[in-house]
Amino acid sequence: MNKTNSMVVIDICDENDNLFTTVELSEEFVSRLEEKTGSVLSEGFNQALQTFIEEAVDRIDAEIKKSHCLS
Repeated sequence: MNKTNSMVVIDICDENDNLFTTVELSEEFVSRLEEKTGSVLSEGFNQALQTFIEEAVDRIDAEIKKSHCLS
């Protein structure tokens, strides 16, 4: 997890540690998340957050594929 210009950049890897995607979150969002969860996101950051983001990416990908099939 790296911080750049008030954004937090998180690399999401697959189970083999291959880079899957990179997500940018605002520092404000991360601060609010840390406040609500009571934990600090760090280099190894919260597995629950990573799972949430991976599932969101999967849902978005499925919707994109579904919309292409309907076209």
